[in-house]
Amino acid sequence: MKNKIDNKFKVQISSIISGIAVLISLSSLLYQVNINSKAIENQNTKEKRSQAINVSMWYKTITPISRDDKNIIINNANSNAIYDVFVIYVSNRSPGKLSDIGLITQYGDNLRNNCQFIEVLPPGETKLSMNLPRAMGGEHATPEIFFTDSNGKSWFRNLHGKLLESKSLNQLLPEYKIPAPYTQYSPS
Repeated sequence: MKNKIDNKFKVQISSIISGIAVLISLSSLLYQVNINSKAIENQNTKEKRSQAINVSMWYKTITPISRDDKNIIINNANSNAIYDVFVIYVSNRSPGKLSDIGLITQYGDNLRNNCQFIEVLPPGETKLSMNLPRAMGGEHATPEIFFTDSNGKSWFRNLHGKLLESKSLNQLLPEYKIPAPYTQYSPS
């Protein structure tokens, strides 16, 4: 009888050990699946941003010296063009959010002074002239850019250089009461 109990106990212990091993294997498998899905997600994000990360903008001088002085430089370091490029300026104290686009209407009705639109921007450097006003206390205007890459994704690069996916201009600008056609804001 003691032998039967020992065998029954051994069977229960081996079943418990097998169950624990299965649970450890299952949790390890789930952990690995989670790691792989994050790696795939990161790769997809990199691919989606691959063209957008090569678009940058800066200003050479805050205020153009003459009307012909091009003080804003947009660099499209891709082999493809970008589209629907909308450059605005905001205060250097701006939070750098998509809603910054609504700030350009606070400077009055002449939006042409506060933004520029380029329908197709080829690869390379493009120079624009924008009067970036200054204010007291170290405040000054800084450019931000909205654009669509050749994959049809729309992006916003804020004054701090952060790249964010955004709505297309055709969806975004009407939300902020910026009138179409946007070609009226094209550089002359």
